[in-house]
Amino acid sequence: MTDAIVAVDEATVAEAFRRERARQFMRRQRLAAMSGAGPAGYLYWLVAGQVPVRSVLVWAVLLVLVDSCSVVHTSTYLGADHRGAMPLDRIRARVRRQIALQTLAGVVWGSATVWANGVWIVLTTVVMVITAVFSIAVIGMLHYRSAFTTFTVGFWLTPAIVLLGDRSDPNAVRLGVGTVVLAVALNFFVWEASRQLVDGLYDRFRVAGLAQELRTLAERNIELASRDDLTGLLSRREGMRRLGAATEAEQARDPSAVLLIDVDHFKRVNDTYGHPAGDLVLREVASRLAASVRAGDQVFRMGGEEFMVVLSGCAAREEVAERLRGAVADAPITLDDATALRITVSVGMAVADPSETPARVYARADEALYRAKEAGRNRVVAA
Repeated sequence: MTDAIVAVDEATVAEAFRRERARQFMRRQRLAAMSGAGPAGYLYWLVAGQVPVRSVLVWAVLLVLVDSCSVVHTSTYLGADHRGAMPLDRIRARVRRQIALQTLAGVVWGSATVWANGVWIVLTTVVMVITAVFSIAVIGMLHYRSAFTTFTVGFWLTPAIVLLGDRSDPNAVRLGVGTVVLAVALNFFVWEASRQLVDGLYDRFRVAGLAQELRTLAERNIELASRDDLTGLLSRREGMRRLGAATEAEQARDPSAVLLIDVDHFKRVNDTYGHPAGDLVLREVASRLAASVRAGDQVFRMGGEEFMVVLSGCAAREEVAERLRGAVADAPITLDDATALRITVSVGMAVADPSETPARVYARADEALYRAKEAGRNRVVAA
């Protein structure tokens, strides 16, 4: 039912999702690249004295070089897209580039098995450490399945060749098969974890989009409920609320006042020219009144041909009331058939007293309006 009423902007949701997906991926990739020195140093400490130093130094330089490129690349991206202004095609290109860099880092890590040179203890040590590195690294790649798929292939290609190609030691073959099975099994798990993470991230943005649409719809409904359909003015309900607030406000020096304005002989307009003409007259009167009040004051349609204005803290209320009366009476209103009507209004005014209820202030203004009608209309009468 809700989905049928509230339509989520799927394009906006998809764009926000893609940006956040890339942003989280880049953050994790930067952390992974920055932390690579720790396990690399630990691995060197484990095999020190058992492998050629030159081989380790070459490997370490390559790893530092790739990780440094990853740090620079991810940091540049995160700095450039911190306001979400980067085009989506550029984001996709940056993500592909980072996947390539991380895959290259996987190749470097896997190449550590070359140090073994047939030494079983070194081989098992290297495999143990790089397996741990691989298991942790793929967690940072869950946002893109292509990332951990290519990383897995690049990471385990060299170890598989080294281990499965060592015919002299059956243990190496067994270890090679075991690592391949582990990598495949882990990828099945990571594949499902990636789906759940991506779906959850998208659902988060979709729910946020739905919540925003609901807020917008609620605000629109509140606005529509508080507005008169014909004139666009605030409704009677809003007028009484505003009158209550003005009555309760302490304005001893310049108290608020309420003006009730009624179109004179409006029934005659409807009877003579029809209800469409009457609607046009009401819209024009509403427009003239709204254009003539002070900034901050508002005009309310109370029903039929009656309007209300609440003047907050206005010492020159008589002048304002007379200006509103003149705004309607001084210029004729032209109907659709070019008929020019001279329309006048009567105004009843009452000064708000904090000791009175809003209903009582309204009643006094209504009594003043009645007296204005009785006195001949087209005039302002104060209570």
